[in-house]
Formats: sequence, C-alpha cells, structure tokens
Amino acid sequence: MIPPSASSAYFTAFRFPPNTEIYSALKETSSILVDRSSLPPLSSTFITTAVGSVHTVTLRLANATSQNRNCVRTFDPDERFEVLSLVGTICEDGSHLHVSLGDKDGKVWGGHLISATTFTTLEVVLGAFPSSGIIFKRPFDEETGFGELKVQDVREEKKVDLRGRFVAGIVFGVGMLWR
Repeated sequence: MIPPSASSAYFTAFRFPPNTEIYSALKETSSILVDRSSLPPLSSTFITTAVGSVHTVTLRLANATSQNRNCVRTFDPDERFEVLSLVGTICEDGSHLHVSLGDKDGKVWGGHLISATTFTTLEVVLGAFPSSGIIFKRPFDEETGFGELKVQDVREEKKVDLRGRFVAGIVFGVGMLWR
C-alpha cells in the first residue's frame, strides 16, 4: 500500500444556477474538465468545496450497511437548506459525495448526497489530476459491501489502496498545492 507519488492538480471554480440537479451536473462538469486532458472521462476529479442553497434533498445516512442500504432520508421538496460543505470524489464507476446542510432552524443534516436541486446557487471548486496519471476507480469491496476508492497511478502501473492510513497524507498533500 504505497501512496501515489506527488503530482500537480488543476482547479476550476464555477456556479450552478437555480433548479440544477446537483449530482448529475457535477458528473457532467467533471467529464468536461477531464476531457481537456489525456485521461479517461471522470477518472480523477474531486470536489474541494462547495457552498450554496438547495431543496428536494435525498441523503443516505450513516446507518447504511451493505445489508441495509436504505437508511435514506428524503426531505420535503419545499424545505430549503444552506450547503455548509460538499466534498468528495467523482469517477466513471461511482462517486462518493458527502454534504452538510443547515436547515431553517440551524440544525445540521449530513450524509452521502444522493440528490439535491439548487435553490439559488451552488458555488463549486473542483479539482482534477489532468496529466498526472492518477486515476480514481470505485470497485466493489467485499469487506465493506460498497464500491470503495482505489487510486491507480498509471505512470507506474501500480494500484494504490488508500484505505485508512494514507487519507491524511492525501489531504495534507492537496492542502500543500494551495500554497
């Protein structure tokens, strides 16, 4: 389990207008971003941050397991939320997006984003590894029962398992790119 070698990342910022279905729009925008490179579409994009407001929200909550995937909460379509945070990875064979939402009373809801629609705006900072050779995959993991992130460094033809130990290193590494 070797972390991928250091590489440069490409960042872009954009805004989704009202009534945009976020999940599919993020995949489409990620595809456009990566198409500018020589990597396969959606191979290595990630959301560094996003803020805005949404409605018509469905989240998969923390109690979901491989045997009980239906820990889902769908909120009333008229209920509006502030997006406090939206982060995750996007790849061809699945995405892993976490969102924190604030309701009208200041209560925070969070979980895996299944769907949401922008109310006024969603301002997104999206990153990619366009020429680094790092590719995200999400194969099924027997241990967890879910598709889990595998990072492949195609320059060295090595598959890298980021389970647990290297996540902090990657976060630190991405943070260093902002300097």
